[in-house]
Amino acid sequence: MSSAPDDASVPPPFRKWPEGAEVKTWTGGCHCRRFTYKFEHPVLEACLPMSCNCSICTQKGSSMLITRYGPESAFRFTTGSFDEAAVYAWGKKILKRFFCPTCGCQLLWRAMGRVGVNVRTFDDIDVGKLALRHIDGKSL
Repeated sequence: MSSAPDDASVPPPFRKWPEGAEVKTWTGGCHCRRFTYKFEHPVLEACLPMSCNCSICTQKGSSMLITRYGPESAFRFTTGSFDEAAVYAWGKKILKRFFCPTCGCQLLWRAMGRVGVNVRTFDDIDVGKLALRHIDGKSL
């Protein structure tokens, strides 16, 4: 799996993965499991999950505190689909957030040829043990 392209139109936190990072297949899904997925992404120690201070991440608090990004081609639903998910977009509507209409769990965002997956929806993850990269989403 190649890294996300380094596109000048994409804000720096979302550009390239670390060179030579070990890539893992992550699995996960929403609370009710109507939506499940596979996501090819570097191990979290090599590409830290991000904690964002944008308006929606701040209001949602811990429910969408941590995300991990990658090229859209690295993500696929194994049950459910983008068409079945509920979608929320605001402002310039560049970034769309997808969540389960049954249990309300926010799974990911999609924009700029990337997806940002909610690490809290990864199977068998202990978010309390993760190191985080804090980003200034208010300024993006």
